[in-house]
Amino acid sequence: MDFTYYNHDMHYIQKNILDELRVKDSVRYAKLNSSEVESGHFRYHLGQLIKDGYVEQVDRGLYRLTSAGLSYVDKLSEHKTTLTSMPKVITYTLLKDGDKVLLQKKSKQPYMNLFNMIGGKLHEGEFTQQAAIREVYEKTGASIEKVSLAGVFEILISNSKQLLSHTIAYVFVANVNSESFASSKVELFNIQDLAAESHLAPDFMPIFKSLGDSSSAVLGKFEISLQ
Repeated sequence: MDFTYYNHDMHYIQKNILDELRVKDSVRYAKLNSSEVESGHFRYHLGQLIKDGYVEQVDRGLYRLTSAGLSYVDKLSEHKTTLTSMPKVITYTLLKDGDKVLLQKKSKQPYMNLFNMIGGKLHEGEFTQQAAIREVYEKTGASIEKVSLAGVFEILISNSKQLLSHTIAYVFVANVNSESFASSKVELFNIQDLAAESHLAPDFMPIFKSLGDSSSAVLGKFEISLQ
């Protein structure tokens, strides 16, 4: 095992135990401690992983990952036991009523006070279509039954100093009756006037233009620089 120090809170001994266990069905104690860390110290960290629910003892001196441990290592990069920062996966839903779209003013950065499609993060174990319908209900209080996948977009947002966000957005379209959203915090925009609208989130028009009248899902990517 390569006992490299990492910046995350989990101790490097625990990380290296997980590193051994994620490539084997089960591992003997002697193999887990092949670098001969002082026994009491090593047992403490092995015990901590068992206490935290990542590792279990299946026989005398034989250990394996639990379901929680398998879920944890599934989020690791291939060659190291430090959780890697991953792109954020979200859904956007474009609500359309004839020649109008329903947009919502964002209450959080990076697009605070700008109008955009209804969106939010995908929950683990949730399909994107389910997430889109859930987000519309949570953000507007209105229920929709059907959404159609219109495109998938990679969006990089940065300022002059650094990358702020890397987002993968599954964009859905739903045809709705705007009257159903009368009591929600959405506003109607005429499609023909969108290009002149100055209060739209910077990723809205690139996505909207990319979707166009395509009859199949669009794949796209673009970078946005915030001043």
